[in-house]
Amino acid sequence: MMLTSDPRDLEIESLRAALDRETAIEIAAEQTLRVAAAVSRCGPNGWRFYYRHLTEYSLDLITIMEADGTIRFESRSVSRELGWNRRNYRTAAPLILCIRTTSQMSSRPSRMPSKNHGSTPLLSFRFRRKDGAYRILEGREIILVDDPAVRGILFNSRDVTDQRKLEEQFHQAQKKSRPSAS
Repeated sequence: MMLTSDPRDLEIESLRAALDRETAIEIAAEQTLRVAAAVSRCGPNGWRFYYRHLTEYSLDLITIMEADGTIRFESRSVSRELGWNRRNYRTAAPLILCIRTTSQMSSRPSRMPSKNHGSTPLLSFRFRRKDGAYRILEGREIILVDDPAVRGILFNSRDVTDQRKLEEQFHQAQKKSRPSAS
């Protein structure tokens, strides 16, 4: 913002800000029209297909479970990141394949989420890929069992293995660079 007392400069700055707001609104409207046009080409179930497609191609691992933990849906990223095809992922009892790494969690990973509405704290898991390698996943579950549109539990996670390895290397390098107390 300009620092001036000239009323003409203040008026120009005000007009620029208004133009910026109008431009942002026009861009948002154009984007909305493009999405609506794409959705309308999908027919009467367009929005359902649109959101399903977005979920399917999400980079995060998305799993929707029944209240009892039965998997109802998993995004394609589950297969891509963990190596399990959808049928095997569902039947291999994936909660048994993971080990919670946070200290406040029980050592038994099969704890079912509470039926309270809302999001849980960030959870960290060690998850066994189909090839036997372990990856560290972090995610949150959102309990929506009372929501008539979902009636389930949404678990959204991502692979943080490489990030954790880099953090560990950084901490090790810091330890080595500190002068020893002799």
